[in-house]
Amino acid sequence: MTDKNLLLEKMVNIAADVLKVDAKDISPSVNVQELGFDSTTLVSFVERVSAELDTDIHPGVFFEHSELDSFCHYLIEHKYEQVEKMLSKQVSSLPMMDEKVTSNNESNDPWEHFSSELMQNKTSQPEMTEKKVNQQISVDDLPDNLPVIIGSGIGGMLISRQLSRKNIRHIMLGSKQLSDSPRLGESMTEACTIEFTRDFKDYKQYFFRKDMTPFYMGDIVAGLRFDFFGTFASLFLDEDVPQTFIHVDRIGFDRALYAEVSQSPNCLWVEELVDDVDYDANSDKVSRLHLKSGKKLIPSFVWDCTNHIRLLGRKINIPYENFDEQRQVVYSHYYQKDGQDLCHREDLPWMHATTLLRADEKIDGIKGVSWFIPLGSYISVGISMEPQDIGDRNPEEILTALTRAYQRRGVDYSKHFSRRKEVVSIPSQHFMYDRFTGGNWAMVGGSAASTWFTSGSNISMLMSMATMADKIIEQPELYGEQYSRHVKGFARTQQVYDNLLRSDLGPLDATKFLSSIIDQARKRISSYYIFRNGLDNDTSKLAKELWQDELVIDKKYFEFLQQVATHAAPADISLQTEQIYQKIEALKANNGKVMMPYLRNSSMTKKEPEPVM
Repeated sequence: MTDKNLLLEKMVNIAADVLKVDAKDISPSVNVQELGFDSTTLVSFVERVSAELDTDIHPGVFFEHSELDSFCHYLIEHKYEQVEKMLSKQVSSLPMMDEKVTSNNESNDPWEHFSSELMQNKTSQPEMTEKKVNQQISVDDLPDNLPVIIGSGIGGMLISRQLSRKNIRHIMLGSKQLSDSPRLGESMTEACTIEFTRDFKDYKQYFFRKDMTPFYMGDIVAGLRFDFFGTFASLFLDEDVPQTFIHVDRIGFDRALYAEVSQSPNCLWVEELVDDVDYDANSDKVSRLHLKSGKKLIPSFVWDCTNHIRLLGRKINIPYENFDEQRQVVYSHYYQKDGQDLCHREDLPWMHATTLLRADEKIDGIKGVSWFIPLGSYISVGISMEPQDIGDRNPEEILTALTRAYQRRGVDYSKHFSRRKEVVSIPSQHFMYDRFTGGNWAMVGGSAASTWFTSGSNISMLMSMATMADKIIEQPELYGEQYSRHVKGFARTQQVYDNLLRSDLGPLDATKFLSSIIDQARKRISSYYIFRNGLDNDTSKLAKELWQDELVIDKKYFEFLQQVATHAAPADISLQTEQIYQKIEALKANNGKVMMPYLRNSSMTKKEPEPVM
């Protein structure tokens, strides 16, 4: 039996088991929807495959690879190490059989020499140095009445790190999610920037400065410098005050975080899935977790870090609101061909920016909201689109059109980053649950809510919960309220970025948009510091005052905006990049000293920095 047939047989058997049909009724060449899969059973199927391969597979893969045969091709191309490991185990368990030898060394079957190709491909993959997990424990030996983290992505690992630092023994369920595949969550918000730069100093090689953001909005391009962030942060910090936001190389950061977390003797990390939960509505508590292996686990507290799977939300039946129709996100990484870090290039000002683009169908032949994030030796590029705007275009064609859209505006990243990784295409739903915490549980990050990628909502919610993880165990109601305030703030951020979709934005609209971005930053950093250092101290009181403060639009506020915000509208769209960076550069005359447009009558604020006019 060829390797192709082994893998396909495995997928067919899993599909049959999930759908509760006979394997002979599963056709690998038929669309999965026609096989009988719905959203729930497809998630179950993907969970099973993820467990077998010991890696995370996103259900969105089936938007591009909608048949099992095509799905297997995807696994071979992008998850070859995990596939080889699984097939090796499967082959070793088969009885020995006589092989038929043929003198024909060539085969029309591209899968025929799959194993040898895998071994050749290994030489081109970067080595991953990992330390073994200290706590070698079987599922059956897991103790009851410990805090349990469901999901072992970045959210689960951040929470585990905090618990371990507080010497709290806990369980984490899930497989390690380490790969070189492009991932989201690379651009940090206020809380993440502060925590990452101050608390992850050994990880600084994965951080990249982000000084500004240009927003391409059709005929207008708006620009925002992040000098205001240092002013906000200095309200709460006396030293190590970050003056700008950061990008994070998630591939490198996640690996380093895994190496740290997996070594903790306080972390009982088991590669296991949760099939079901027992929930008591009267106490609002999760009383038992039913694991895939059959083990029943009694948790003292539960964090749902399953992201798009939204385990607790589905099992407890918590109401939620979809903010819009489901979108499709297509993205990839482009690498510098010599592996050089181009952050030093003064002729490439966009290396220290997060670039956002509202691609226009009339101008670009493509419609959606895009990002372009440089990370030293590679860049992250992607776009969020409505399905009807995709039409019959494949992800390759979408990214090609997106590259041309940036080139049309004077940004040609393909000249400097010419080696592209695989294209990822996943569904994205902007939503928010009615509540996010209970008597002994919390939904974290994308398990609780998801808003525009431009808001950085997912990673911000993860970091916020991680900082309070040890406290919410003891005071779930009190800290649940603080976490909920922070999460609910992203509903307003969703509305702000919805404005990017409008096609009739003028200069005044651009100014209002930038003002809204700043105001949401104020809300996020203040809601974070209400609980960050405790709930009854001067920092918390000042943060609450800042969060409740009403914005006054007057002469003083416009003086503040003139320090950090600008726009350009050249008749020639190809000059947008040149002109906006010239204007952003002119704002640097402020030397980072930006006036504070809030707390004008507060007796608690520090002396405002004098604006340099």
